[in-house]
Amino acid sequence: MSFKWTAAAFDAKVGNSTAKLILIKMADNANDEGECWPSYKTLAAAAECSRRTVINQVKKLQDRGYILSEKRERNDGSTTSNMYKLIYNMNGQPLHPPSETVVAPPPSETVAPLEPIIYEPPENKKSIKKNSYSPEFDECWKLYGRKGVKSEAWKQWQKLEHNDHTQVLDSIEYYFLEQPTPQYRKDLERYLKYKVFESVMERADNKCLNVNEQKPETGNVPPERNIGYSSDDFYQDEAGNCILKPGIHKDQIQDGLFDD
Repeated sequence: MSFKWTAAAFDAKVGNSTAKLILIKMADNANDEGECWPSYKTLAAAAECSRRTVINQVKKLQDRGYILSEKRERNDGSTTSNMYKLIYNMNGQPLHPPSETVVAPPPSETVAPLEPIIYEPPENKKSIKKNSYSPEFDECWKLYGRKGVKSEAWKQWQKLEHNDHTQVLDSIEYYFLEQPTPQYRKDLERYLKYKVFESVMERADNKCLNVNEQKPETGNVPPERNIGYSSDDFYQDEAGNCILKPGIHKDQIQDGLFDD
């Protein structure tokens, strides 16, 4: 602590109270040569302000000719607190008015050359999270008419087994036949979460078997037992199962065709 530097700092007219508190704290830490090394954190605590405010006010004290600032480095190349040199006189007046050019003293072996304090705003590190969807899911999303929240549907899709993915894609057309009004269809995430596609395919298979059982020898479904499809709307796979042909849409489907 140097009493003479501290007393002179109280008489200084630096422009604002925060800068003056910072100057007084520097003087309080200074040796007889007016040199001190307080950190920004120390100065901020003394002036009861933010670190950013300290940096700005230190720059103003430099510009007004009250202090010099030198950056310091450790032996390993890392930086430490700046060294400040008080250059006002004992009446609190700056020895170098702001209009004059101040040249820093020659650097010592342990003190880096004087450099201006330049504020560089922090980089904007905000990143936008992007979902990466599989081609198979994108196909499902399009087939389903993009109903629901895609990111939520993707979470449910990832929880399903690969075989379930195939069943989901196969079931969408039958589900749309069951529920032709888009606004009454479940959102895709709920369709996947509660595995609605399993019951849809089960009902589709049952209706297909019913058509085979009801088909007369002539190959036509009797009018009194018509359920909205004809035998020509189905085909048999290699296992002999009767499957509804894709793309079959009836303008009129009897109510209750796919009731639970």
